[in-house]
Amino acid sequence: MPRFKTTQLAAFTLCFAVAGPVLAEDFDQSGSALTYTCFPDETHSGGTVFVRETVQAATGAPNTAPALPINVGGDKECRYYEADYAPSHAYALMTGISENDFADGVIDGTIAAAMPVPWGSRDAGFVLRAQEGGNGMNCYFACFYNYVGNTGHFAISRLNNGIGQTLLDSDDFPVDLQSENYRIRFRADGTMLTAWLWRVHVVDGAVVETPIDLNASEPGVQNVISAEDDELSSGRAGLFAFARGENSVFFDDVHLTLADCGTMVDAEQQYLGTNYGPMYGDVPGDVLFTEDSVPVSLEEYEDAAGTQHCVGAAIDLACYGFGFNFVMQCGSASLVYDLSDLGVVHEVKLEYYEANGPENLQVNGAALYVGEIENAPTNIAPGVTLTVTQTPAGAGTRGTIRLIGPVQRLLIGGSFIELDNVCIDASDCIGDLDGDDDVDQSDLGILLASYGIDDGGDIDGDGDTDQSDLGMLLAGYGQPC
Repeated sequence: MPRFKTTQLAAFTLCFAVAGPVLAEDFDQSGSALTYTCFPDETHSGGTVFVRETVQAATGAPNTAPALPINVGGDKECRYYEADYAPSHAYALMTGISENDFADGVIDGTIAAAMPVPWGSRDAGFVLRAQEGGNGMNCYFACFYNYVGNTGHFAISRLNNGIGQTLLDSDDFPVDLQSENYRIRFRADGTMLTAWLWRVHVVDGAVVETPIDLNASEPGVQNVISAEDDELSSGRAGLFAFARGENSVFFDDVHLTLADCGTMVDAEQQYLGTNYGPMYGDVPGDVLFTEDSVPVSLEEYEDAAGTQHCVGAAIDLACYGFGFNFVMQCGSASLVYDLSDLGVVHEVKLEYYEANGPENLQVNGAALYVGEIENAPTNIAPGVTLTVTQTPAGAGTRGTIRLIGPVQRLLIGGSFIELDNVCIDASDCIGDLDGDDDVDQSDLGILLASYGIDDGGDIDGDGDTDQSDLGMLLAGYGQPC
């Protein structure tokens, strides 16, 4: 039976930082222009309009009970339509200042299309790395297309001076514009571009998201497409739209996460309300899911009396100013993050919310800490130091955990603890001790200075500098990263 993901995105009234480098936009501000939204910088090539308004039935937009995120009579949405029969593509971008120019990140939101007349076309999607060139727009965009009838299409494309090139497109899939929204998640990470697509609709009286199969020739449901390209290195994020005739496209609940780490585990690819644990067939040691090449598995939780428990975990919504959107919740259980395939880990940061301690924390199989997380020892494991910042929130506390050093395995749990935005800074350059992206004489000197003395040249994460570390360094000596 599929595990559905209920649409319960929180409402925001302004474009603001939610948690760390995260922005949210729901278009509910007063007025109708985009001026005071996250995306005020509009570019049009014809007679089209972006406007914020409550969706009217005359537009032909979705109208369901219960209501979808974009629905007739709901809150304000961003609507794009053709005002004077001069169809064009258009963009609504972040303000063109240096602070909004970034390389890697994720933009995620809900779109809908309205077809009051049976002709024309409707396109809606999200933009990353946008730059306005002398001859037109340069950007990457992931876009939902509906040309005619009940068929949809999804693609990752690049614009160079306003000229589009499809980098990867999907198979066609069925759509029902009058009773569906669509959620798009678009990510840029180095040269890799990845986009996901979900159908947002009513199933058995509840609004849910289900993955759309973008590759019908492969077994299972593949709701993700990826392409690799190195033409555009940085730029702004925003909205992409096209509509003809009386048709419209709509945007709502847009979230932008600016990547400040190489690897992120944030539960955003999981299904809200999914439960894990013995009651659901999961036992300690089972991998629950893998995100960004990091397996996340279930493990037991030890209370203050030394008793072991494993009740379970679940995908929940962020609360009390902690996390963003979906988070991992543990109830008398622990999670293990296996970082062993990421190369040399330099730093791990994560956000947490806890109530009704104590918590469990263990790094690289060292001694298990049982107690309030903020009181855990600074030297949590050989070669790894711990810093915890916290503030009261609700009935508990929220905060940030930072681990500096070669973390290969992280266990964290509690009687009630929620985790999000596990950010891992790692390098696959084994032996690069000085961080200059090669293994050379400088790295060998650092290792030899600590050989048999301390953990300054610890590469294998066992807390000392010995023959094992020297062997690993020599294996990559002289190699670029």
